[in-house]
Amino acid sequence: MKNNPIQLFKKHFSKKWCDNLSSYAEIVCKQKATTIDETDTTSRRVFNYALGNSKQDSLYKSFLYRKISEIIKNYCQNFFFLNDIEILNTELLKYEAGNFYKPHIDDSAQTPRTLSLIINLNDDYVGGELFFMDEKNENAENIFELKKGDAIIFPSNFLYPHGIFPIISGKRYSVITWLR
Repeated sequence: MKNNPIQLFKKHFSKKWCDNLSSYAEIVCKQKATTIDETDTTSRRVFNYALGNSKQDSLYKSFLYRKISEIIKNYCQNFFFLNDIEILNTELLKYEAGNFYKPHIDDSAQTPRTLSLIINLNDDYVGGELFFMDEKNENAENIFELKKGDAIIFPSNFLYPHGIFPIISGKRYSVITWLR
């Protein structure tokens, strides 16, 4: 749907590039990711790595940001009131068997965000679907089984609580970036 705030871009990234970045994520994603409340150990179980300014990271970010800009341009054509959107930060994520992310929103007073964008780097795992919550009865609805190279963009606000179902087997690699 053209004006749907949740938009999926299938195969936006090449398989070869996804394989390369997945291999990098396997090496660098060693830190357990936290939430805004760093004492919360039950909402999120995943490993992350924030892309920084090293030469290797800069090369990945350069390519990522160019491809993300294409998505943003397309998205903003459908929502003309969005302008001056900038990338805030980008993280690699590694979900191992049993890892998950309970329903949450990405926008808060501490981390103001307008849009969230997830890039799936592989699809050789079981579980790990992205889901959005039904606002009326707190059930998962709009379940996305993202494939390798797919990107999905959606509003970060309270209207779009989302999560990642537990990984049953294999590892799920993805990129998350937030925009404002």
